[in-house]
Amino acid sequence: MNYNLHPIKFKVGNTNFCIEERIQRDNNIKWAIVDKTYNNMVLTKGLYPIYEPLPSSRDEEYLNFTRFDTIEDAVDTIKKYYMR
Repeated sequence: MNYNLHPIKFKVGNTNFCIEERIQRDNNIKWAIVDKTYNNMVLTKGLYPIYEPLPSSRDEEYLNFTRFDTIEDAVDTIKKYYMR
């Protein structure tokens, strides 16, 4: 068994947000910005938090608006959120 580990969650400084790895239905990896004050809230690409429904209720439009292709994209978005 291979025990190589890689990080899947990063706390964002002194905030209530974490950036978390999320495996998609097609097994690709994307990233979500999760508000840990309310575990069921995520930050969108439009810079506002929204409710995260159960996985079976997440359609492609929702996933495209709340998932980031790279961790760098997620970091850039959280920076914009705090700079506005």
